[in-house]
Amino acid sequence: MMTRQEYLEKKKKMQQEIDSLEEEQQEAKKAEEEQSEMVAAVDRAAEDTKLFTGKLTNEIVERFIDTVFVYDSERIEIVYKLEDIIRKELML
Repeated sequence: MMTRQEYLEKKKKMQQEIDSLEEEQQEAKKAEEEQSEMVAAVDRAAEDTKLFTGKLTNEIVERFIDTVFVYDSERIEIVYKLEDIIRKELML
């Protein structure tokens, strides 16, 4: 048998655990919603620019590529604007 004090302590610990789990659940739900928004933003951006035309057009280059660094004939670096596009789409 449990004393009143033991019961109250156990109840308090269990409530703290419940509160912690509920907070984790809310954070997970928020992260899932943010991820869904990002996926939708990327989908909208891809559809807007009609990426799958078979060719790399100026419109696609201007919309998705920030900078191209050419180091030599065998090495280049491409900096994409994708984060900016996602951020812009999320603000719509």
